[in-house]
Amino acid sequence: MKAKFLALALLASLAACDDKTSPVTGASAPAPAPTTAIAPVAEPEPQPQEAVLPRLDYPDLASAIDGIKPQMTDTTNEVDEGAIWLALWSREHLNWTDLQALKPSKASLVMKDADTQRGLRLCPTGYIGEITADDSLGTPKVFTGGLIDNSGQIYRFIAVKSTGEIVKGSTAKFCGIVTGRLMFSNSVGGTTHAVSLVGMFDLPENRK
Repeated sequence: MKAKFLALALLASLAACDDKTSPVTGASAPAPAPTTAIAPVAEPEPQPQEAVLPRLDYPDLASAIDGIKPQMTDTTNEVDEGAIWLALWSREHLNWTDLQALKPSKASLVMKDADTQRGLRLCPTGYIGEITADDSLGTPKVFTGGLIDNSGQIYRFIAVKSTGEIVKGSTAKFCGIVTGRLMFSNSVGGTTHAVSLVGMFDLPENRK
């Protein structure tokens, strides 16, 4: 209240001075320049972004690839979102015939320019360095792991359908859809470059 009173008294004093002449020049004292108070603009609070749910009602593999391809990206130390979405669709709908009908790719072309190879097919055969059941996407579960072919090229895969008796150390053929390149830190302090695939192993039960 005291502060408010002092402010009102100051305003009244300034208003009274407007009607008086200057004691030095006899001219009217200039009115004080008007001031404009600019209120600080409050920064809008960031709104939480709604999660974009994957669409799983694509009628066929070609439609699924076209719809999910924008989410396929090269990543480091994590699986790309497109691969996860494609795995969700594939575990219920992917079949061997449609998979084999895709245009083939080459690992060297993926490593050169993954953007031009996403959605194409690769079927490497090699040593299974790792394979693990993963139920983080719900059921039916998928299997994630790594495969090394005879040239030393590494593939990181998400396998749907049956994996049979395939375990670490097995030699197997995996046919998958290219989603991009996956770079990950290795045990010697460097970075390993792999081709990321979503598909299934070449097994009799998967070829039905």
